[in-house]
Amino acid sequence: MKSRALILAWCLFFMGFIFCMSSLINILTYKIRIGYPIQLILACLLMICSALLVARVELTRIENRIGKSEGVWDELDARVRGLERKKGRVSSWRFTDLEYRVAELEKKVGD
Repeated sequence: MKSRALILAWCLFFMGFIFCMSSLINILTYKIRIGYPIQLILACLLMICSALLVARVELTRIENRIGKSEGVWDELDARVRGLERKKGRVSSWRFTDLEYRVAELEKKVGD
C-alpha cells in the first residue's frame, strides 16, 4: 500500500512539475492564451495533491504504529497495577533510618 501510494504521488508530482514548467515557458515566451495560465494552475494543484497524498500515507503509517503499540502500553499498565497491589507496608525501621539520615545531612549542610 505504502509503496504504491508513494509511486503514484511521485508520478503526480513529476507530471505537475512538467506541466508547470511547460506552461511557464509558454507564458514567458509571450504565447499568452487562456489555456496556459489554466494549465499552470492545474499543474500546481496536481503537485499539491501529490504532497497531500504523501502526507496521508505517512499519517496512516504512524496511526498503524500507534495502534500496534497500544497493546504494549496496556500490558505495561497492567504490570504497574499488579505491582501496586503487591506492595506491602514499609517497616518502621526504614522510616527511622531515613529520619536519621536526613538529620545527619541537615547537620552537615548547616555546618
